[in-house]
Amino acid sequence: MGKSNTNNIGLAGEFAVLSRLLLHGYDVSITFGNTKGTDILAFHPESKNKYRVEVKTTENSIKKDWQFGKIIEWTMNAKHEQIKADDLFYCFVSVPESKNDAFRFFIIPSKVVADWIVEGRKLYAKGGRKVAKAKRGFRLGFKGASKPKSIPLAEDYENNWNFKA
Repeated sequence: MGKSNTNNIGLAGEFAVLSRLLLHGYDVSITFGNTKGTDILAFHPESKNKYRVEVKTTENSIKKDWQFGKIIEWTMNAKHEQIKADDLFYCFVSVPESKNDAFRFFIIPSKVVADWIVEGRKLYAKGGRKVAKAKRGFRLGFKGASKPKSIPLAEDYENNWNFKA
């Protein structure tokens, strides 16, 4: 079984996030691309909190990076360096190699994502690597296995369904 269709993987990630939000008591609506930069609108009836969620899904597994140690990575764009809104969170989804295993979810404030994309690009360039014009990567490290210390850690954001900053 070869690599999956990218569109199907993205939709699978969005629907997986929808189902988790529903299980955590949110009223949700998928935007189907009708709201720029937002895949899901989420409202919690008890807390009255509203969130916009942008879902990024990867089939990439945890890997060893020459500069950052043990990481998991998603492809982003240069525009994501500028997107910072208090109500916008990214939900990074990791689809396991075996489609029968559980997805992993990392819910991160847009400001953290934007700041790290900028920092990661600078560190990447500092290491002597050529930085693509528009392509960026968002990486999460793992406690005790990643460097530098400034990299966001997966354990701090995994299953962050309360949208803590």
